[in-house]
Amino acid sequence: FFGWYLVGAGSMVQFLIGALVNNAYGGYVAVFTTEFGWSKTALSVGFTLSRMESGLLGPLQGWLTDRFGPRAIMRVGMVIFALGFFAFSQLWNLPSFYLFFLLISLGSSLGGFMPITVAVVNWFDRSRGMALGISSVGFAVGGLAAPIVILAITDVGWRETAFVSGILVLVIGLPLTSFMLSR
Repeated sequence: FFGWYLVGAGSMVQFLIGALVNNAYGGYVAVFTTEFGWSKTALSVGFTLSRMESGLLGPLQGWLTDRFGPRAIMRVGMVIFALGFFAFSQLWNLPSFYLFFLLISLGSSLGGFMPITVAVVNWFDRSRGMALGISSVGFAVGGLAAPIVILAITDVGWRETAFVSGILVLVIGLPLTSFMLSR
């Protein structure tokens, strides 16, 4: 049944979002407080803005997903997500941090949870709860990979890690969107 491939692809996309952004954010915060001297309070504003973006974007994202389908929205999201990481690797001051992190958040929102959930719900009548659970578990498992990302931030460099994160999103995340068929 093709729906299970869709669930696996959705879980992998959630894994990327969990590993590269949400669970690795603390690693970037630690480096930025040292390198730029920014306070943790100022940096937490970036994360707060990203959560606000996600909430405010919800109704529009729902309409766009209904109108154009999960695959199209996820593809746009993955491209924005990758571009956000490429820009993030070049940030130079706090306003650029806010802008580029907001871009990453916008991409991860458009490319993540909501369109995946819509696709899974459209494909499953039976075992819908199981399918939704499996598609969401990737986000949590991404937390297990966060130490690898944080190790890269500290040992390789945060700019390089952010740039490679953008490449990973394009090489892994973007192709996985091809599984996100509406029906």
